[in-house]
Amino acid sequence: MYFPTKSGDAVKILQLLSQGYSPNQKFSEFKNGSPLHLSASEGHVLNCHIFTQSGTELDSFDDSGNTPIHLASIKGRMEVVRYLLQAGADMGLRGEDGMTCLHLAAQNGHLDCVKIILAHHNIPRNFLNLQDDGDGHPLYLLLRGSNPLIVDAEGNIALHWASLSGSKTICEVLMDYGCDVDARNTNGDAPIHIALRQDHYESAVLLLMRGAKTNLTNRVGQLPVDCMTKDAKCATIMKLSTKLDAMMTNNKSTSMSAS
Repeated sequence: MYFPTKSGDAVKILQLLSQGYSPNQKFSEFKNGSPLHLSASEGHVLNCHIFTQSGTELDSFDDSGNTPIHLASIKGRMEVVRYLLQAGADMGLRGEDGMTCLHLAAQNGHLDCVKIILAHHNIPRNFLNLQDDGDGHPLYLLLRGSNPLIVDAEGNIALHWASLSGSKTICEVLMDYGCDVDARNTNGDAPIHIALRQDHYESAVLLLMRGAKTNLTNRVGQLPVDCMTKDAKCATIMKLSTKLDAMMTNNKSTSMSAS
């Protein structure tokens, strides 16, 4: 069953099921996940339907503590996420590291999956208040109007994580919903420190355009510009932005002196 499931061979799968193979068997090659786990991970929507109709368990856990919808959310399998939700998968279950499917979709930059989960009409009453085991606060809380400044155990807000992943789109969504562009984590890093450290050019430019300060130092005394390597793609835009900030500061000082 493993190989036709992985390759998406629906005809072979139907043959095997008709011969008595269980839709709930465990694949040792896939962390003891079920055929539905593997189909969800590979993005085979038709096979997900076949196994679901054959009586597979929608919310079984593999050895990593993930359900099929968790794996689909990690991989960004948008249509699989949509199908599993319609089939009745429990999106409030916590998987790897205590994360729900929406934590996982947001963490991995899959905005389409985030939107599908948000749009699902059977959202549990407490779902918007779920945090992961590291006190992380997921992106969807921001999209539903919750406090954008709630932090995880390291003091990161969602914008820090989006800056780390380099997802310009998610950075933009977060700031549109009120994330503080200059929020500091326990290391003193603002999102701009992190974006520059990873050399995520588009995210860094967006943060600067939204007013990220270039004169903030972290706990080890680093300015954002100090987080870059000399040959970083972000070097030119950071130098320009630093000069502009200095000019604006000088202009303010001159104006105050004149008054």
